[in-house]
Amino acid sequence: MADSFIVKASGQQQRFSPLKFKKSLKKSGVSPEVAKTILAHVQGSLHPGITTKEIFDLAHKKMVEQDRPHAYRYALKRGIFELGPTGFPFEQLMGRLFRKLGYEVKTNQMIDGVCVKHEVDFVGETKDEIIWAECKFHNVQGAMVDLKTSLYVFGRYLDLKENCADPRKKTMWLITNTRFSDEAIALAECRGVRLLGWEYPNLQGLNQ
Repeated sequence: MADSFIVKASGQQQRFSPLKFKKSLKKSGVSPEVAKTILAHVQGSLHPGITTKEIFDLAHKKMVEQDRPHAYRYALKRGIFELGPTGFPFEQLMGRLFRKLGYEVKTNQMIDGVCVKHEVDFVGETKDEIIWAECKFHNVQGAMVDLKTSLYVFGRYLDLKENCADPRKKTMWLITNTRFSDEAIALAECRGVRLLGWEYPNLQGLNQ
């Protein structure tokens, strides 16, 4: 197991970090004892050129043996990644999620703003609210939604809102299957853009 380097989905190599791996296991909700068992199993199976997918499969198989309910949660992120390579299935999945939350949802809408026409991934409506949603799907782990994306989504919101005479509350959502940068979060929170992503909001993210 000397200098265990793993091959990421991008083809890049990085050194295997037991601490980082154990932390990811604990985020799935397994106990420290189970995480320790899975880590030992994976470390004992490392070999030159092992891929992140192989490591995930090793960990998931062991987790199913040790803690089946949390194994499903651990597999959720990879399952969402496999919706790709395009963002369309993710948009449809998020539309269904908001239907479950009580919204009447229409996907892939073209809506006039004051200045230009906008392609909106989905529109959700209740008797009190209209939401416009922008979905950002990444099929590479580690990708992040940055400040630039928050800025243009906020600009889109302003253009749509100014051209919408409906008296209901209007909200813009930015949704991703990965994470947001600190700057993206700061801008969104300051300007009232709702965010939904991996581990955000705290205790209410896609992984919760």
